[in-house]
Amino acid sequence: MNEFKSITGTGRSQAGSGIAGRVHTSKISHGLSITLNGIKNKIILLVFLPLLSANLSFADGGDGDGDPNLYMVIANVIFDEFRFPLIGFANISMNNQALPQIGFVNYNDGDLKSLQLGFTNNVKGDMRGVQVGFSNIALRKLSGSQIGFFNFCDTLESGLPVGIISYMKNGGYHAVELSTAGISIINFSFKTGVEKFYTSLTVSYDEDAPAYSALGFGIGSKISVRKKFFVNPELNYVSKIWGGNRQYFNGDLLLGYNLSKHWGIVLGPEFTVQLADGTTKNPAYKIYNHKFGRNNSFIINGKSGIRFEF
Repeated sequence: MNEFKSITGTGRSQAGSGIAGRVHTSKISHGLSITLNGIKNKIILLVFLPLLSANLSFADGGDGDGDPNLYMVIANVIFDEFRFPLIGFANISMNNQALPQIGFVNYNDGDLKSLQLGFTNNVKGDMRGVQVGFSNIALRKLSGSQIGFFNFCDTLESGLPVGIISYMKNGGYHAVELSTAGISIINFSFKTGVEKFYTSLTVSYDEDAPAYSALGFGIGSKISVRKKFFVNPELNYVSKIWGGNRQYFNGDLLLGYNLSKHWGIVLGPEFTVQLADGTTKNPAYKIYNHKFGRNNSFIINGKSGIRFEF
């Protein structure tokens, strides 16, 4: 009986020890979890505290009406002239600036004398510097360069826009042209940019062979040599719209004459390389035609056109 009590007491003692052990282990795990959470929170503070400190250290500026400057990696919003470049996803300046803006979206409400580099760049005031991006807009004067797919400014004082479409409202070059050549009988082109460098979009049509209609893109330059005369070199790429693969690479060396302020004529030789998978298109008229490969040819013919500048 005493042995039974001894055994029973021993079992209870062991069970109590097991429960106490589990409780002790649970407390250790809970304490370890609290410790790990504390370490994690400290790491987060160490990572983000410099950014918050940077933001607060620059927040003493403003426009005088209590609007603070916000300078962070994601967004920078500045209300006064700033002494640091704006580098972030979105950069917005509400005053004149003289340091770069580099990000996906850049906007300057005043004048900018520096660089804007991003997907879309917009200056509401005067732009004196360089804009590089998909879309570049200067709503007042531009003295510098715009490099991108689409460029626009109200007034071009000096500089050179380079892009697929560049429209300078004042000081730019805009023209439409109706022309004819040996390969493309009827061509309608829209030219935009500046006289030193413009781009052109062309639609070509052949009434006798509508299947040879094509779309083209080119670059050119209008170089004045006298009061009314000018030299007009152009390079164009033209591709057939439908029905087989046919491409033309045209190089024009045209001489132009200004009939009036808006009207002019152009005339000169055109050098064409024709690349085709199927049959080649014979030019309506030619000076020289040399075939090479299976369906390719090098052609020299003439081009003439009438142009309206606006």
